[in-house]
Amino acid sequence: MAIEPVMADIIRQLAPTLPNRRVLSLGYPDILTLADTPTDPERVSIAAWHRWSGGIEDAGHFFGKQELEPEYWDVTQARGPERVVDLNEVTQDLYGHTWFSGDDFSPRNTFGLVIDPGTIEHIANIGNCWRILCAVTARNGFVIHSNPLTMANHGFYSIHPTAYADIYEANGFKVEMMVEMSGPREKRVLREVPPYARYQPAADSIMLVVARKLEDVPFVWPTQRKYRVNPMLKASQ
Repeated sequence: MAIEPVMADIIRQLAPTLPNRRVLSLGYPDILTLADTPTDPERVSIAAWHRWSGGIEDAGHFFGKQELEPEYWDVTQARGPERVVDLNEVTQDLYGHTWFSGDDFSPRNTFGLVIDPGTIEHIANIGNCWRILCAVTARNGFVIHSNPLTMANHGFYSIHPTAYADIYEANGFKVEMMVEMSGPREKRVLREVPPYARYQPAADSIMLVVARKLEDVPFVWPTQRKYRVNPMLKASQ
């Protein structure tokens, strides 16, 4: 997983507004920059994995410049700083609080910013990931997603706009930004997309979504909006 320049700019803009300095990243994100191409073998290898011709910045360095305190959860310690967490199974945080039982979270145990830099599409139990994201985000904090929309076999899932809109609306969040990213990473094309209506996405496109948590509410599984507004499945008159 990686944080592209567009997402990095959003993080910089959000950093001064966060309710606390704690950041959770689902996976250790390599930071893609437009700086010089790396020359040391490790970063050359990382850039090649991401099919990236620019620079690679260490995540700890990037977050440190924003005065943020990062924590990384992943199923392996691919880069070293990760805490090993299986997002398929986890139902309690690493501080002993059980999730999904109505327990309140104190600011000490929630994150002002939660980043999904292209992780949840690789988790078979993707619904559990949504519950985790909603549970650990601090009130007035943000979740940022970068997930595939039209990238067959990139992961288990491609995620459509209605999923973000319906899930976050039902769980006390407001979607602040929802765009489709396409084109080369060095010069992404951004396009606003309808949250519910059918439309034709670009090839190899990615959803970039920012959601803000407005209130703490018990997590619920939503019904897709088109069935909520038309439960009888009849054509509009």
